[in-house]
Amino acid sequence: MAASATANVKFCENKNPAFKVEKHQLCNLCLQKTAKYVCPRCNVSYCSLACYKSLHHADCSESFYREHVIDEMKNTKKSSEERQQVLDMLKRLEEDDQQYDINSDEESLETRLEGLNLEKDSDLVWEKLTHEEREGFEKLLKNEKFGGLLEIWVPWWSHHDKSLVKEVKGSSDKSHQITSAPDDVPKILPNITPFNQLLKSGTPSPSISFNCLNVLYCYVHIVRFYNGQHYDLPLQSAQGVFQVCDVFRENKSYQTVSDAIHSAIAANIKITALRSNLPPSSLVEDLLHLLTGPDKEHDTTYIQAALSDLHQLFYKARKCCKKAVKHSGKSSHQSQELGKRYFQCQKKLEFYSSWLMQHHKQLVALRTLVHVEHCNIESEEKKQNDVKNKIEDNIEKIRKPATTQKLIEEI
Repeated sequence: MAASATANVKFCENKNPAFKVEKHQLCNLCLQKTAKYVCPRCNVSYCSLACYKSLHHADCSESFYREHVIDEMKNTKKSSEERQQVLDMLKRLEEDDQQYDINSDEESLETRLEGLNLEKDSDLVWEKLTHEEREGFEKLLKNEKFGGLLEIWVPWWSHHDKSLVKEVKGSSDKSHQITSAPDDVPKILPNITPFNQLLKSGTPSPSISFNCLNVLYCYVHIVRFYNGQHYDLPLQSAQGVFQVCDVFRENKSYQTVSDAIHSAIAANIKITALRSNLPPSSLVEDLLHLLTGPDKEHDTTYIQAALSDLHQLFYKARKCCKKAVKHSGKSSHQSQELGKRYFQCQKKLEFYSSWLMQHHKQLVALRTLVHVEHCNIESEEKKQNDVKNKIEDNIEKIRKPATTQKLIEEI
């Protein structure tokens, strides 16, 4: 268009009092530079064309440009087809702006989370998030830089402080002194049915001890994955344990320590959404801590606490399933099926807890084999890291530009 966009802009020297700018007056838009011009529409003083087109002056400048374009179209002799094309273009721009505003309101996270308690309604908050928001949050959790913003959770099973001693009431004999466990150890299930009442005839299968190892490994993996906050998302945490633990999901039984551990490792690696940043050797080390207990006299305390904590997690997940069915106002087949699965998991954990009270020596005896497995896995990880570092070093050497040698040197 022929006319300049600044044709109606008045300079500071304009003698009209309505457009007069005082000497050394700052720009009303950026508040940094000295004002040189005055807008003829709103009388605001500004310093440059950039400020004139800025967001602070958008309402005035955009309407000015639009009127200017329409005036030019009226005064310029153009074909009706060209005029209609420009009008259609302006109309489309206006409709796009309106549509963007509507969509932004519909997708507003603040609107979707309105009325929810972010601390107590964590499951409902998670359901309100879109698929893209959930993926973004999970990627953020796996980001190493984001890890520095979170306080690293110290597992309760890593405490083996033998200096914490208390005396049993009613006895002055020092041989009855026991080591007190940390305060954050989960409460052990009360009123556990004796194992001889659950299994009145026959002998228990030797695979129970190996199955317990598989369950405990999956437990420490999920608790570590949620940084000790697994109760904040009971549905997701319980579902994670169910997915990676073949003892729960497929009612599978194991015959060796190696099979029980490596099966859990393979399941954890296979499900990318639950893949932990910790190496498998670190999780096997957690398993050793559970098998050790707070002291020698109470070497099964941590095992019972882990099984009880997992039992409580499935209980909370079942409550969430019932709440979801009640909230929907109709029978939800998926929620009911999940509730039945978690109930079966609870019963299996009660069976293991009862078995542990009578046959705990069988499980504790596997501690040496678990230690051997930990050394083997740690050694294999070290070899893989060495190979990885060598490959990265070779790639870096290949990418470096070759140094140019001088073909002619001055004597």
